[in-house]
Amino acid sequence: MENTLQDGENLIISDLFYTPKTGDIVVVEDYHTPFRKPLIKRVI
Repeated sequence: MENTLQDGENLIISDLFYTPKTGDIVVVEDYHTPFRKPLIKRVI
């Protein structure tokens, strides 16, 4: 399976509240890492 986003691509993020649907991309800050690296995942 090919990645949805490739290195170097940009992603515009909205922080409005909504219920994610299948195929949506979600971004969550990982507070358990020292640098709060964002986790970018596709909803299946």
